[in-house]
Amino acid sequence: MIGERIHGPWSGAAKLPTPAVYVCGYCDAGVTSDLGMQAGPGQVITICPECGQPTYHCGRLQIPGVRPGEPVRGPDPVLTDLYEQARSALGAGAHAAALALCRLITAGRAGPTSMEDAANALTEAARRITRKKK
Repeated sequence: MIGERIHGPWSGAAKLPTPAVYVCGYCDAGVTSDLGMQAGPGQVITICPECGQPTYHCGRLQIPGVRPGEPVRGPDPVLTDLYEQARSALGAGAHAAALALCRLITAGRAGPTSMEDAANALTEAARRITRKKK
């Protein structure tokens, strides 16, 4: 889960020759990590010292990417969760998913339906998409 701390050491992780400085795509912390695995020149997986999650680096590419926007906390936990999912989708390059989530957020705030209705509609849409055709 995004933002959750991983407990225990990573098997095979070792001290890297050059620490990586980056913003973690999981916990949004600006970190310097010298723990991870190196596959070749410029190809490294680092372990975030804040949350313990892995990040792949290859040149300027970082996966997961930095999540755009700022974390928010509002009175509606469903709305907040949808917003964080949209940030994660953008960070992963899933622009269409982020757009759909943002539309759910705006529909829930401005439209006559509740966020629960919007979340149920999203679940139903996913079910229809993944249902096998006969």
